[in-house]
Amino acid sequence: MRYTIDTPNQSLRVFGLGGRNAVDVALLIPLPDASASESIKFGRSTAAAWDTVPSFACFSAMDGAAVVEWSPKYHTLDLSSGDAVGRVLVGYLQREKVIGMFGSNGLVWSVRKANINV
Repeated sequence: MRYTIDTPNQSLRVFGLGGRNAVDVALLIPLPDASASESIKFGRSTAAAWDTVPSFACFSAMDGAAVVEWSPKYHTLDLSSGDAVGRVLVGYLQREKVIGMFGSNGLVWSVRKANINV
Protein backbone atom coordinates (compact mmCIF):
# COMPACT_ATOMS: atom_id res chain seq x y z
CA MET A 1 0.00 0.00 0.00
CA ARG A 2 1.15 3.53 -0.72
CA TYR A 3 0.89 6.49 1.65
CA THR A 4 1.39 10.22 1.48
CA ILE A 5 1.30 12.89 4.18
CA ASP A 6 -1.68 14.99 5.22
CA THR A 7 -1.74 18.78 5.50
CA PRO A 8 0.07 20.64 8.31
CA ASN A 9 -3.09 21.24 10.35
CA GLN A 10 -3.31 17.45 10.91
CA SER A 11 0.28 17.12 12.20
CA LEU A 12 1.47 16.43 15.75
CA ARG A 13 4.26 18.04 17.77
CA VAL A 14 6.32 15.15 19.15
CA PHE A 15 9.29 14.97 21.55
CA GLY A 16 12.03 12.36 21.34
CA LEU A 17 12.94 12.66 17.67
CA GLY A 18 15.03 15.79 17.38
CA GLY A 19 16.91 16.29 20.62
CA ARG A 20 15.23 18.43 23.27
CA ASN A 21 12.77 20.19 20.99
CA ALA A 22 9.49 18.89 19.65
CA VAL A 23 9.33 18.24 15.91
CA ASP A 24 6.42 18.09 13.50
CA VAL A 25 5.20 14.59 12.66
CA ALA A 26 2.84 14.35 9.69
CA LEU A 27 -0.16 12.07 9.61
CA LEU A 28 -0.07 9.49 6.81
CA ILE A 29 -2.96 9.15 4.36
CA PRO A 30 -3.45 5.69 2.81
CA LEU A 31 -3.78 5.57 -0.97
CA PRO A 32 -5.06 1.99 -1.41
CA ASP A 33 -5.64 1.86 -5.17
CA ALA A 34 -3.27 4.58 -6.33
CA SER A 35 -0.57 3.87 -8.87
CA ALA A 36 2.95 5.15 -8.28
CA SER A 37 2.40 8.22 -10.47
CA GLU A 38 -0.96 9.03 -8.83
CA SER A 39 0.49 8.77 -5.34
CA ILE A 40 3.36 11.09 -6.31
CA LYS A 41 0.81 13.65 -7.57
CA PHE A 42 -1.06 13.47 -4.25
CA GLY A 43 2.23 13.77 -2.38
CA ARG A 44 3.36 16.83 -4.32
CA SER A 45 0.04 18.49 -3.68
CA THR A 46 0.15 18.00 0.10
CA ALA A 47 3.88 18.76 0.33
CA ALA A 48 3.19 22.16 -1.23
CA ALA A 49 1.02 23.03 1.79
CA TRP A 50 3.97 22.68 4.19
CA ASP A 51 6.54 25.42 4.83
CA THR A 52 9.05 22.74 5.77
CA VAL A 53 8.08 19.15 5.03
CA PRO A 54 8.64 17.01 8.15
CA SER A 55 11.15 14.15 8.33
CA PHE A 56 8.76 11.87 10.23
CA ALA A 57 5.19 10.63 9.82
CA CYS A 58 2.80 8.42 11.78
CA PHE A 59 -0.13 6.21 10.84
CA SER A 60 -2.60 7.67 13.38
CA ALA A 61 -2.76 10.05 16.34
CA MET A 62 -3.16 7.28 18.90
CA ASP A 63 -0.96 5.67 21.54
CA GLY A 64 1.15 2.92 19.99
CA ALA A 65 0.94 4.19 16.40
CA ALA A 66 4.10 3.54 14.41
CA VAL A 67 6.31 6.53 13.55
CA VAL A 68 8.33 6.22 10.35
CA GLU A 69 10.98 8.24 8.56
CA TRP A 70 9.55 10.41 5.80
CA SER A 71 11.64 11.46 2.82
CA PRO A 72 10.29 14.73 1.39
CA LYS A 73 11.93 14.17 -1.99
CA TYR A 74 9.86 11.05 -2.81
CA HIS A 75 6.39 12.44 -1.88
CA THR A 76 5.11 8.91 -1.19
CA LEU A 77 5.86 5.87 0.98
CA ASP A 78 5.42 2.42 -0.55
CA LEU A 79 4.92 -0.33 2.03
CA SER A 80 4.08 -3.14 -0.38
CA SER A 81 6.79 -5.56 0.74
CA GLY A 82 6.62 -7.28 4.11
CA ASP A 83 9.84 -5.81 5.52
CA ALA A 84 9.22 -2.25 4.30
CA VAL A 85 7.87 -0.97 7.64
CA GLY A 86 10.88 -2.33 9.54
CA ARG A 87 13.27 -0.40 7.30
CA VAL A 88 11.66 2.99 7.99
CA LEU A 89 10.33 2.44 11.53
CA VAL A 90 11.61 4.95 14.11
CA GLY A 91 9.42 4.17 17.12
CA TYR A 92 5.91 4.34 18.52
CA LEU A 93 3.80 7.27 19.70
CA GLN A 94 3.20 7.62 23.40
CA ARG A 95 1.06 10.24 25.15
CA GLU A 96 2.60 11.42 28.41
CA LYS A 97 1.43 13.68 31.23
CA VAL A 98 3.61 16.60 32.23
CA ILE A 99 3.22 18.81 35.26
CA GLY A 100 2.91 22.49 34.52
CA MET A 101 2.83 25.60 36.63
CA PHE A 102 0.52 25.75 39.64
CA GLY A 103 -0.09 22.00 39.61
CA SER A 104 -1.77 21.88 36.21
CA ASN A 105 -1.26 18.81 34.05
CA GLY A 106 -0.77 18.72 30.33
CA LEU A 107 -0.40 16.03 27.69
CA VAL A 108 2.45 15.78 25.20
CA TRP A 109 3.36 13.28 22.51
CA SER A 110 6.70 11.46 22.61
CA VAL A 111 8.26 8.56 20.74
CA ARG A 112 9.43 5.40 22.43
CA LYS A 113 11.79 3.09 20.63
CA ALA A 114 10.28 -0.24 21.79
CA ASN A 115 6.72 -1.41 21.17
CA ILE A 116 4.93 -1.86 24.48
CA ASN A 117 1.31 -2.97 24.33
CA VAL A 118 -0.82 -0.47 26.22
